[in-house]
Amino acid sequence: MNNKNRKTESAYQERLYIVNVLEMNVVLYPNEIGQTKTRENLKSSIVKKIEGKCTEEGYIRPGSVEVKQYSAGIVKGDMVEFTVVFQCYSSNPVEGTIIECVVKSITKAGIHAEARDHLGNVPVTVFIARDHFVQKKAFQEVTETSLEKKVFVKVIGTRFELNDDCVEVLGELIQMENNINKK
Repeated sequence: MNNKNRKTESAYQERLYIVNVLEMNVVLYPNEIGQTKTRENLKSSIVKKIEGKCTEEGYIRPGSVEVKQYSAGIVKGDMVEFTVVFQCYSSNPVEGTIIECVVKSITKAGIHAEARDHLGNVPVTVFIARDHFVQKKAFQEVTETSLEKKVFVKVIGTRFELNDDCVEVLGELIQMENNINKK
């Protein structure tokens, strides 16, 4: 693959995530607080709650949480509550976004694909309905030999619930990987 295609490919991968700065209240036990332990324990608590799952912002990429600042703790019973500002990468593709996916299965209903990031996480699964796009040339080129091949998909709509493992996308097939190299 030449450098131009690599740049295009990485640009599609970068579109999977955006940087979010979020705020969350985190409760720790007094023995989890100390000069060096507080920041680590706040991060650990946030990571357990949100990484690798969907929140209101979308899918949170594992390994992306970084604590920016936190408040002085407020004692509540036998616990201490902190307001934590942190940065993370989230994925929630908007309508019209083009994402790179890998074909996982082809059924009579349509094509199932996954968008993977460079770490192997699957923040987005895609379904391309056969009924909507069967007349398109790009759709007709997808066969059983297309499994594990890259396709480019335009997002039509998304859905997810809190704590889902990924964002589900209804998409439109734009083109197969082998057609990109021809252009």
